[in-house]
Amino acid sequence: MARYDYEYVSSVSFLQQRDILNEALDIQEVEWNFLDFLELMNRDVVTVQPMYHAFVNEDVYALGTVSGTIAAAGAGQSVVLTLTDAAASTATIGSLVFDNEATPKIGLVTVISGNDLTVKPVDPTTVLSFTDTKQVSFYSVAAGEGSDTIAGKRTKLTPYTNQVQIFKNSVRITDIQDVSKIEVEFNGKNYYMIKGQNDTLLKFRSDIAFGLLLNHKNGSFNGGALTDADGNPVQITGGLDEYVTDRGVVQPLGGSAVTIDDFRALTRTLDLRRAPREYLVLASSNKNIDLDDLFNAMSTTPVLENARFSVDGNNIDLGVDDWKIYNRIFHKKWLPMLDAQNVTNFTDAPASWDAAYFLPMNQIKTDVSGNTVDRFRLRYMAGNGVDLKYRETLTGNMAPVPTNSSSYLEVAYEAVMGLEILGAEQFAKMY
Repeated sequence: MARYDYEYVSSVSFLQQRDILNEALDIQEVEWNFLDFLELMNRDVVTVQPMYHAFVNEDVYALGTVSGTIAAAGAGQSVVLTLTDAAASTATIGSLVFDNEATPKIGLVTVISGNDLTVKPVDPTTVLSFTDTKQVSFYSVAAGEGSDTIAGKRTKLTPYTNQVQIFKNSVRITDIQDVSKIEVEFNGKNYYMIKGQNDTLLKFRSDIAFGLLLNHKNGSFNGGALTDADGNPVQITGGLDEYVTDRGVVQPLGGSAVTIDDFRALTRTLDLRRAPREYLVLASSNKNIDLDDLFNAMSTTPVLENARFSVDGNNIDLGVDDWKIYNRIFHKKWLPMLDAQNVTNFTDAPASWDAAYFLPMNQIKTDVSGNTVDRFRLRYMAGNGVDLKYRETLTGNMAPVPTNSSSYLEVAYEAVMGLEILGAEQFAKMY
């Protein structure tokens, strides 16, 4: 039983103070899950709506896809090029385009009618040829002497939408169980927590973390097909894995381990998407080992031959946490939640969960005003004096402030939050 001079400590009040949280909850691995990473990096922001939106500027260049193979009748002859989606291209009258020959020729767009573009060869001695299903880019423009201004095309804003999710958990402790307390001294003051409260809080935060990582966006608080047992509408936030799988770079390994060829392929794809130069890599145990093995084996690489071992007496550091390759910097962290034996790492678990996730570390412009925000962050609801990032409610006669005459303490947790990913096309996953 806690002594009279011990004060009850709310887990929510001290959740952001890691020193007392570690003492009270005996957390061995602070960066245990994805939620911890977001909080430690201060990647959280309030949302006033249960569904939140962001708009990212699209590329000013876009590809068109050829519909039907066509070749000019002769040298210097124009062709009518049909695109499957003219609206997806940035073609205007005066645009320049390459044809699909092995040695390409340049064509000038002279007429646009719906999906049909009349293209005239720049060199009158060449024959233009476009191949069905091939992609073409409109890379430049050429205007005639004394001509009118070329009509521009406004680029669209790519919408990103996700939504918050309600997370709940609770524990009821009887008067006999209430003797199981955790006592801690912090900054010269004594506090206590309940053992059952500790277990429930850890499970509650882990549920949120796994949801932010693995959930698929679905449902709506405004009603829909997804309801609970009582018919209440349920809303699910989209997780990191869904964002990357649907919009990002997904790269299965070429073999049983990570090789330098995998990084070559990843780099080429990221370069095509004009991805940033610095990434955080959150890896499962297997991928963490594979990445260490890959770079430790590169003993002949000049950059590593003097630095891959850190020798201090009898200590030899064989781990690789940061590296630069192909003009990108990567910071690797093991994400233990990817190896939870009863959640993500069991015999029949999806193979794609044994992965390394690549998260851009820079910020991104979200609208035409030029404002920039973090690429990945936690969104939580708050308002009317209630903070729903974490909410703790204590009821019963054993509560610090008794609410009824029943001999129990019930601790209930609630959070309303979701994940936001911006520029998901430049995130990646290797598995």
